[in-house]
Amino acid sequence: MNKKEIKELIVSALPDGIDSGARFIGSDAVFDSIGLVSWIIDIEEALEVAGINITIANENAMSRFRSPFINVETLTDYLYELLNNRNK
Repeated sequence: MNKKEIKELIVSALPDGIDSGARFIGSDAVFDSIGLVSWIIDIEEALEVAGINITIANENAMSRFRSPFINVETLTDYLYELLNNRNK
């Protein structure tokens, strides 16, 4: 998947009423912790339908200095990196 396809998948998994420019964690976050986990599962399931089986919220994601779950852009970059490293 290219970055554009990944971003489209992420945005399409957003619940109704949540803007693609929103912050997902931190101050002014649109998700509580359960909402974020549920949304991440939705993304993983959408990837699975596309034939990609990965875990997004793994130790690598949680141990990063900058969280990949801040917004659509950071998550797009992280998923792109995950998918490219997976194919090496």
